[in-house]
Amino acid sequence: MPDNLNDLYENLEESDAHQAKLILSRLSRVEAGSLAVFIREKLLQDREVVAEELERDLQVNLIFGYKFCRSLKCNRVNALLEKCGISALSS
Repeated sequence: MPDNLNDLYENLEESDAHQAKLILSRLSRVEAGSLAVFIREKLLQDREVVAEELERDLQVNLIFGYKFCRSLKCNRVNALLEKCGISALSS
């Protein structure tokens, strides 16, 4: 695998369509294949990071919403949350 994959990727990200075509046209088959694998792996890693961030945000919002409803003594909401097994998050 070529050593400059990260540089190639960054150059592609910063380029317009014309520049990207020029960059890609200069690559050998091995470089192009390696770059494709590099981009696929980077996208998978980025997707995992975003999913983890979303999960953390949802957990924080769920806990905040739960505590807010508990503070308001929303009986219907509390009953629904407890039915979903969220009663352990009591404030």
